[in-house]
Amino acid sequence: MDQSALGKSELEKALKSLENWDYQKDRLTKTFKFADFREAIAFIVEISFHADHIDHHPILYNVYNQVRIELTTHSVGNKVTHLDVVLARAIDQVASK
Repeated sequence: MDQSALGKSELEKALKSLENWDYQKDRLTKTFKFADFREAIAFIVEISFHADHIDHHPILYNVYNQVRIELTTHSVGNKVTHLDVVLARAIDQVASK
């Protein structure tokens, strides 16, 4: 899978295909809210399997029922790559269950 940083037009196209993801400081970002802490942690555990499967791991922040996710590829200088987009889509699928 291509691990080069996305260009401006590629990034804009990717953002249009992702629901409610933002681009901030060379990262794709999104905050998810759940009913309680247990649901938030279950979500983190489930997305960990997807992240491990593609060997690409998110930056996670959890406070009670909220999970903030940041996606960037460290090996290309902390820029957004196709892997970040793939993982964002997988995360959205988990959240929509």
